[in-house]
Amino acid sequence: LSSDPADLIEARSFPIANIICAPLLCLAGYFILKVTARARAADVGLVARGGGRNFARGLLLLLALLPLVALLAKINALFLSTVGADMSEQRVVEIMRSETSPLFLGLMIVVALLSAPIWEEFIFRGVLYNGLRRSLGRDEAILISALIFGFIHGAVISFVPIFLLAIFLAYAYERTGSLITPIAMHFLFNLWNVLLVHLT
Repeated sequence: LSSDPADLIEARSFPIANIICAPLLCLAGYFILKVTARARAADVGLVARGGGRNFARGLLLLLALLPLVALLAKINALFLSTVGADMSEQRVVEIMRSETSPLFLGLMIVVALLSAPIWEEFIFRGVLYNGLRRSLGRDEAILISALIFGFIHGAVISFVPIFLLAIFLAYAYERTGSLITPIAMHFLFNLWNVLLVHLT
């Protein structure tokens, strides 16, 4: 990591803030839907029935889609390098690559594999997608929520694979009615990326 104290504080505070703030953000999102749309837990994908089957479905689906996502990510990176676009990675990936503390690296991996898949799926598929679907329809909601999901990850080079992933996540959620399926897909996608960060 950089020796700049500001960089160090940012890097070390990220996983802690994520673990603390993520549950609060989920509660706030659910409360907003409950008040504005009288949503129940099942309306935002919080369905326990068939959880094991839906989790396995998510893993198998993402395994089948990974080659396509990886290919499009390579094509996107080649195009961006050709046109001279910004090739910097997401800030969280830069932090993970340069983290020297085993404790904070471990916290980053916990966030990537457990915290982020759960809270991002709840917010983006359970709350945002459901809210948009009620007012705009399924396809429009999938597209808009995927665009927002791609933009909030904050790196040009990762936009295409993350946008594509978000479309698959929303369709998986739509088919099963359970957040467990996209959470499993998101977990495996993040695991693949964590391995890439540490193997390359």
